[in-house]
Amino acid sequence: MAAGASALAITDRNGLYGAVKHIGACLKVGISPIVGVEIALLGDEGVAGHVTVLAHGRNGGVGWKALCAVVSEAQRFAKKQAVGLSIEKLAELVQAGSEESGFSSVCTVMLGTDCSFAVSAMNGSKSLALEQLSYVSSLFVAPGSLAVEVVSHLTEPGTTNSSLHAGRLVDLADAVGVPAVLTNAVRYLSPDDA
Repeated sequence: MAAGASALAITDRNGLYGAVKHIGACLKVGISPIVGVEIALLGDEGVAGHVTVLAHGRNGGVGWKALCAVVSEAQRFAKKQAVGLSIEKLAELVQAGSEESGFSSVCTVMLGTDCSFAVSAMNGSKSLALEQLSYVSSLFVAPGSLAVEVVSHLTEPGTTNSSLHAGRLVDLADAVGVPAVLTNAVRYLSPDDA
């Protein structure tokens, strides 16, 4: 296994373009594949942030099926609006997959650092951020179906993905009872991969 990794993820934006090739390559070298998609959250005034939806495996393909349903629905009206879904529709699709499988959850939705609650947190509006995250959390009843993405790129305090912002997101996630996941928000291995 390259660099001692036991798993490797691919999260294409707005689709599953490289997923099949990724799964085959991972299985060929004995690494567990993780497949997901990054899509926009759509609100009343357009794009209201981004989420990463990761399919759970070892559940008879139900995670993959739910991920495909998310992508299909997000792409459905793409010519009229941005590729994405409302948080309510996303929760509905993920919960439907969970109920169908009999598993606790078949996908995990990671809320990005540009979602409304994260923007409120960055702006110092803790009570509004708590209200927003609590609402989203109430939509995702299946255990393991929701997480908060936390990123620190050591940027200037008070900006997105600063350590101050990351700390506020961890505090919010803890207050609402949603797991926080530290990521690097990696998009490409090298600039030529873009």
